[in-house]
Amino acid sequence: MARADRIYDLLKNQQNQRMAVGEIAKQIANIENVNEIHPSIISSTVRQDNISRNNRGRAPRFNHYGDGTEDRGYVSLKIFKSANKISSVINNPEEQLPVIIERSNNKTKEKLKKAILKLSWQEFESNFMVVIMEALGFRSVELTQRTRDGGTDGFCKYKRGVVESEAIISAKRWKGRNVAADEVQRMRGIRGNADTAIIFTSSQFTRGAQNEAKPSQNQRSIVLIDGDLIVDTCFSAGIGVREIAVPTLYEFTGFENKNDN
Repeated sequence: MARADRIYDLLKNQQNQRMAVGEIAKQIANIENVNEIHPSIISSTVRQDNISRNNRGRAPRFNHYGDGTEDRGYVSLKIFKSANKISSVINNPEEQLPVIIERSNNKTKEKLKKAILKLSWQEFESNFMVVIMEALGFRSVELTQRTRDGGTDGFCKYKRGVVESEAIISAKRWKGRNVAADEVQRMRGIRGNADTAIIFTSSQFTRGAQNEAKPSQNQRSIVLIDGDLIVDTCFSAGIGVREIAVPTLYEFTGFENKNDN
């Protein structure tokens, strides 16, 4: 579970009462069984989670605010209510618009998933896979082998930062069938100098596959790229989708100068 998810669960268990960042840091440190977490880490985590969700077309889930007298402010959960009438949206835009946008983005994600499944095995294993991998941070990807069964391994060289590595790739354009642990074991057992194995699939990974892929000493690293990660990457990188510019929304604040004595 990611730290942002732990913060979310903590606030949810508190009936979404706002909590001071310092107190959240203490409780999360206790949950994670570490000596200390600096409050700035909590602030950074909730901000980054909001940014990440926005980039993936999802509604942000944290409020982070304060009145200037406390250490690093407070955090609470954003509460959104589903709107069925346009008047409700107009009267409560901050509550309603994120829900409407996320609902629309979810429909776009379903269209993306269907479009991915319509790709031929050649398209899925070559150009599309390279574009997604590069958007995820892999650089200088070079496919040197492709086969017709949609699952036999290919090879690539890639760079992350200044480190250059070699990887073997298993691409699976599957529908309704999840990748199991035996595929992870197979990729680890393939002979060669590649220090990484990448399993790239339009479907999902079973819990067993995820556990099998966890880092293990003196074994080849396994990178799992599933359908959800592919779709989220399409959103954040603008692959097969485009961002619609929404006009700026204004709120009436009145003319009172709050700085006057």
